[in-house]
Amino acid sequence: MRRPTPSEDPLNAIVNWCRVSAGREGLLAGKRIGLKDNMALTGVPMTLGSRLLETYVPAEDCLVAQRLLAAGAEVVAKLNMDGFAWSAGAETSDFGPILNPVDPSRTASGSSGGSAAALAYEHFDVTFGTDQAGSIRLPAAWCGVLGLKPTHSLVPYTGIVPLDPAYCDSGPRSAARAPANDNGATRGIRQPGSPALRRGRRRTTTARQGGGSAGVACFAARAPANDNGATRGIRQPGSPAVRRGYPREVVFDRAATFIGEFWGS
Repeated sequence: MRRPTPSEDPLNAIVNWCRVSAGREGLLAGKRIGLKDNMALTGVPMTLGSRLLETYVPAEDCLVAQRLLAAGAEVVAKLNMDGFAWSAGAETSDFGPILNPVDPSRTASGSSGGSAAALAYEHFDVTFGTDQAGSIRLPAAWCGVLGLKPTHSLVPYTGIVPLDPAYCDSGPRSAARAPANDNGATRGIRQPGSPALRRGRRRTTTARQGGGSAGVACFAARAPANDNGATRGIRQPGSPAVRRGYPREVVFDRAATFIGEFWGS
């Protein structure tokens, strides 16, 4: 484990290099993974972007890391983030701002900025970030990669530092060079027996209660059309199909009333 040199990490996307694997074969064998630095990995410091925690070393892996390693992946770095995930500007980390690979004069957005920017390096096949209020989706948009926030609670958040487990989510991002037949880089960490996810829009939605989830997926903008569901592999066992969408009467009617009252119309 070591800090990167400026030449290795011109975008300041990496907090520490590491090499952690379980020595197993599996669907993710040969995949090089980067984890946002709020995700616990045994024996590797977890800073949350703050020097206050620079010497904190987790004694256990987060559940996402456990499943990645069990599927044959290797974790090669912990990735920079906004301090304690309390920003979306990629500029509050004690290790310095995270720069945008498209235009290094600008930042990568946050709080999972390192997870998006690191995909510009050849060292990563998949990176993981977390999302509370856009922390996967914003860096994806700013850095020109595709970001996916999975349905809440489909993927466990155990061992990941949350803002609030009621709305925290985490998951994978994959590099642009992923082959067309690499259908879901994290499929290898799917729990046995987990049912297929019903996808598509619905007019109504049912919220599943419980803790946070880990499953933010970011694929590069050129990800193939059949790369369907990178977070499918880390889905919680036994989680039911979720009807997704928004109830029109809640989103539109109440919003229109509120906006009208706010503007006095």
